Amino acid sequence: MDKYKGMNGRRFRTEGLIETSLPVPYYAPAMPGATVLGADGQLYFSQKASASSAYEWLRASSSSRPRANIMANVNTSPTPYAPYFQIEGFVSDAAQSIVSINSTASLVLGRANGTNIGDNGAITPADTAVGALIFHGSDGTNLYPMARVNCLPGGTVGTQITPGRLQLGVRLNGSTGGVQNVLIISSDGNVQINNTTGTERLSVNGNIQVSDGGVMVGANPVVGSRKTGWTAPAGTASKSTFDTATVTTAQLAERVKALIDDLTAHGLIGA
Repeated sequence: MDKYKGMNGRRFRTEGLIETSLPVPYYAPAMPGATVLGADGQLYFSQKASASSAYEWLRASSSSRPRANIMANVNTSPTPYAPYFQIEGFVSDAAQSIVSINSTASLVLGRANGTNIGDNGAITPADTAVGALIFHGSDGTNLYPMARVNCLPGGTVGTQITPGRLQLGVRLNGSTGGVQNVLIISSDGNVQINNTTGTERLSVNGNIQVSDGGVMVGANPVVGSRKTGWTAPAGTASKSTFDTATVTTAQLAERVKALIDDLTAHGLIGA
């Protein structure tokens, strides 16, 4: 048997690997589908798509944190992440897709608190993220987090009881600090925007702008678009009490003016 060939006829070499900025297996030009065991103890798989293209490679690391890399290590410095599986490519080469035939395609993120593979260990501690989607952008030198979606326990975790809480965070404009949570969905279905202490179905810290429409309670609109055509009345406004049996026209007019002024300032009516 050819000592360079495996069972499927693919070449396999055990010579030392010449390392460059982009590790290319030894004799790769003559072996575009080579599998190479490098002198560094790592297994490399290479493939050259065309005569002019760069070599694509997959590395199975021998380190305590095995990694599979395509093209090159993903630079996540200075963040503390050291992913087991990293992908980097050009244009859309690094895009990934998951397609399931006649079923739901899923991406499952989870955290086990055991000490061995397959050991789920203890109950997930409170305020401990069990999964995260993190988005990085370059400042010209390093990749820094821009936004993050976290899932944490949203209550007391017990047997088959795993309440969840979603947090969406972004790095604020002009900030060199970390990602700040701006939207939280709690395990009771409440939504908090720029607010971590709200207890209502929707709690917002700041103004709410509705470009078209209004606010409804059930099927009844309670706040809608501004009613226009009003002009500010002149004269004195008054909010003091009055007796309907003895009120004068002037007193009633003062109170109507106060009401019109307040509704206009509130934005419900206007010119």
